[in-house]
Amino acid sequence: MEDATLDQAERWDPLRLLGEEVGRMFERLGGASWRTARPFPTMNVYEKGHRFLILAELPGVDPAAIEVSVAGDTLTIRGERRRDDRVPDDQYRRQERPFGHWERSVTLPESVLANEVSADIENGVLRIELPKAVRPRPQQIPVTARSAKNPGNASRHRALDPPQSQNASQLPRPTSPASEIEINSPAVSDEGQP
Repeated sequence: MEDATLDQAERWDPLRLLGEEVGRMFERLGGASWRTARPFPTMNVYEKGHRFLILAELPGVDPAAIEVSVAGDTLTIRGERRRDDRVPDDQYRRQERPFGHWERSVTLPESVLANEVSADIENGVLRIELPKAVRPRPQQIPVTARSAKNPGNASRHRALDPPQSQNASQLPRPTSPASEIEINSPAVSDEGQP
């Protein structure tokens, strides 16, 4: 009965143990824990009236190495954070700051005016302002009544009128009716052989 009193966290859970072991393996290889890894760069997306504001943390990234692009409702930020060459590899005891090429895309809730997007960086924080695209407003379409008194309107809509009832002799005949087509095929016997 002692097993029944064990706390849930103390019970043997092979998947939890496997996850912990894989996390330790990644840490030994020099990477961040696979369970705690965050996307780079971290960012916040705000909606402020008629625009979106994005703040992305990019400490140590050269502004010339940052590319911002917009396609429809998707914003993409690309860049590179270079490794500090002043510190030789053999002097690192722990390295958690990622370096190298990176890319991050965010889908916005609405389309934006791509030609009016602005971006600047200050103290390692990239600020991107994206004006929202103007939504087309519904346009009222007036509906007019057709009548015999207003033939100008009626002639515009004749193509949509249902055809008048016609008898079979008045219908146009096809140029090559099916009755004139002969199909020459070999006779087939009862056994399926010609």
